[in-house]
Amino acid sequence: MSSFKGQKLIGKSNYIEWLNEAKLYLEINGFMSYIDNTLPRPSKKLYYKDEDTPRTPKLGVKYEERISDWIRNNNKAIGAIKSIISLDNIDRFKDKTTANSL
Repeated sequence: MSSFKGQKLIGKSNYIEWLNEAKLYLEINGFMSYIDNTLPRPSKKLYYKDEDTPRTPKLGVKYEERISDWIRNNNKAIGAIKSIISLDNIDRFKDKTTANSL
């Protein structure tokens, strides 16, 4: 980590520190496919004739289930990354008491 007048600077080194932990967590919990887009958002065109008419009622329900699962898991993946970054920042700045000491 680089220093400027004795202060630690936050930069790419911060990213490198939490990247491996984040990748491991996301991979173990099955969320990495949402981050690297190997599991894309379900295509509505496969289930619907047009914007509002499903090909069959069963396909309409199936699409709604799949899209809600995809959105929920995508949000969990993003939440996991936010949590990892937040924990890293809490640990990094736990001894700082004022904005000037950052």
